[in-house]
Amino acid sequence: MNYVPRLIKNIHTLPGLTEQESLVLSLIDGKTSANEIAKVTGFGLATVNKTLEKLSKMDAVEIQHRETEQAKSGGQSIKELYMSYENADLYTILGVSENANVEQIKQAYFEKTKMFHPDSYYARSVPAEDKHFLVDLYKKVQQAYETLKNKAPKKEPETAKQSSSAKFETTVIKPQQQAKQEPAHSAMTDQIRERVKKARTYYKIGMEAFMKSNYATAYLNFKLANSYNPYEKDYMDKLKETEKYMKVERHQELLKKADISIELNKPQDAIDFLKSALEMAHEKKHVYYKLALVMHDFNQSLKEAKQYCQEAIALDPKNPDYHLLLAKIYQKAGLVKSSVFEYEQTMALGGKTDDIKTEIKQLKSMLK
Repeated sequence: MNYVPRLIKNIHTLPGLTEQESLVLSLIDGKTSANEIAKVTGFGLATVNKTLEKLSKMDAVEIQHRETEQAKSGGQSIKELYMSYENADLYTILGVSENANVEQIKQAYFEKTKMFHPDSYYARSVPAEDKHFLVDLYKKVQQAYETLKNKAPKKEPETAKQSSSAKFETTVIKPQQQAKQEPAHSAMTDQIRERVKKARTYYKIGMEAFMKSNYATAYLNFKLANSYNPYEKDYMDKLKETEKYMKVERHQELLKKADISIELNKPQDAIDFLKSALEMAHEKKHVYYKLALVMHDFNQSLKEAKQYCQEAIALDPKNPDYHLLLAKIYQKAGLVKSSVFEYEQTMALGGKTDDIKTEIKQLKSMLK
C-alpha cells in the first residue's frame, strides 16, 4: 500500500523535533508518499514510518492512500481515456449537455483542466511514455472550451411579457438582480485572493528561514506557497533551489556520520552512511573512493571495494590516490599482476615513488 502523509493543519515548525524529523515534516505535502520521502532523505522507510507515527500522535499529520490514475479516471488508463475522447464531440469532451450555458461550460472546463494539465497532481501518476496523451487531452479540452463558450447562451431568453422595443433599450441590472448574479463570481474572486495572500505569507516565512540557512523550514513554506499559488514561478524556483541546498546539507551530514563511525570502529555503519550519501552526491568520485577505502581497511568485501575504486577512477583517471588504493586492493586479493600494473600507473601519475618501487619489487619477486 502506498501511503501518503498529509498535513492536518498549517504547521511551520513543531517543538521537540529532531533535525531528521523536521526534514521529514518539510517534505509532507499530501502528494509525496512515505516511500518517496525515504528515497529523497536517505533515512530508510522504517525510519520515515517511525517519524510519521510520531507526527501522527502529535496530530500534525494524517495518512491517506494515494489515488492512482486508474481511480481518478474511472478505472481507465490515460491512454484508454485518450482513445475514448479521440472521436468524441466537443460536448462529450467537456462533459456538458448541448444546451449548457456559459457558466456550466466554464465550470466543466476548470474541472477538466485540473485533471489534465501536464503539471497537475494527476499527471504525476502517468507513465512517462504516456505523457503525450495527457498533453493532447489538455489541448482537446482547451479547443472544446474556446469553441463552445462562443456558442452557448450568455443570458436567459426574453419572456413574452417583454415589449418588442426592449431589445433597443439599454439593459440595466437593478441592485436586487445584481446581488443575485454576483455572489458566485465574488466568492470565487475572494477565494483566489485569499489563496494568493496565503501563498505570499508562506513565501515570506520561507525566505526568512532560507536566509538563516534553515532549509527544512524554508522548504516546507515554499511547498505551501507553491500549493496555494502554483502559477508563481518564483515559488517553484525557490523550492527547487532549497531542495538542492537540503541535499548538500544532508550529504555533508552523512559524510560526517561516516567519519565518526570509522573512529568508533563501526565499518558497516560507515558504509551504510556513505552509500546513502552516494545517492545525493553531486560529485560522486570522492564517495566512491571513501567506500573503497573503508572496505579495504576494515577487510570488508574486496569485490565491492574494487568496483567502487574503479568507479572513482572512471570519473578521475589521473588521480594517483585512486590507482594506489586499487593496487592495494588487488594486492590484498592476491592478484599480483593487476596490483603491479596499478602501482606502475600510480608512479606514472606522480605517486610516492620510493614506497611504490619497494612494493613493485616485492610483488615481481613473487611472479618468478
